Amino acid sequence: TFLLVKCLLSAGQLNDAINICTKKIRPNKAVLEDKKFAEGTKAKDFFRAAIINAKHKSSVSERCMSFYHLHCFLQQWDPSIFTLDSRKIRVARRRASVEHMRRTSFRASEDFDTVVVEQSVFAHEYPRFPDELFGGKESACCQKLRAMFGYVQSISAATYQSNKKYRRSSFAQSCPNIHD
Repeated sequence: TFLLVKCLLSAGQLNDAINICTKKIRPNKAVLEDKKFAEGTKAKDFFRAAIINAKHKSSVSERCMSFYHLHCFLQQWDPSIFTLDSRKIRVARRRASVEHMRRTSFRASEDFDTVVVEQSVFAHEYPRFPDELFGGKESACCQKLRAMFGYVQSISAATYQSNKKYRRSSFAQSCPNIHD
């Protein structure tokens, strides 16, 4: 079954892979027993397939719904990936240097700071969320999905400058056609 799930994901057949995995998840079995059938398949494999599928969908609403279903599946399949974890990450120090770095390929180590960021284990392991598929980082849908998957919304100026822990921002809007 593991090989079938891997092949389906690599072919972009996310829904079929999720269906196979969902049939193997039984509420009365231990979590470790449930994972044995798909050992080696990770949440980021499903996430990558979802990104590929989302690029072929015409509307933001369809993309949001697809990622919502993926999130629901991953919560059942491996809820530990949504556990919050504080880790150090490197961020660009100044906006001017970011613009400079875009023009050149050189990035000096002094252009970066290390800050502690609290986000999900998954977000640390797969750090780039596909904001562009959901109307950009500022759109309500994108913010909702980032929060669902445990990504920070942004690193505040206070955190950025003083190297304190990031405090999660809250938002009130949700994605269109998604019901929590």
